Amino acid sequence: MHITQPTHSAENAFSQAELEKAARTFNRTLPQTSPGGTTRTFKVEAAPGRTLRYHSTFVGYRLGELNVPGLMAEVTPGVRQQACTNADLIPALRAGVVVTYAYWANDGGYIGEVRVVLSDCRR
Repeated sequence: MHITQPTHSAENAFSQAELEKAARTFNRTLPQTSPGGTTRTFKVEAAPGRTLRYHSTFVGYRLGELNVPGLMAEVTPGVRQQACTNADLIPALRAGVVVTYAYWANDGGYIGEVRVVLSDCRR
């Protein structure tokens, strides 16, 4: 998703309205399945607190079939790396936007969330 860099100062960059516009634009391209077919992103929203939240389903898995703590420990480093190297997200992260990735099981059960802020990109 390409988020257009605002032309005004950094402290006012990526207002809630701008994030909502970016989410609406991206939602027009959904659903999108990951290259390996493991996840399907079905919604992006501008959440309160200058947060851009991606919602994805782990395809083919019911909540009861998953080791949730193990799964989240496994996916978190890769999700953060992907966000931190995404040329479209870097300006938003630099402007203080929080990017979260919420994961759901195929049966609608909530799995967990990965939160990414700029300081995660400096580790």
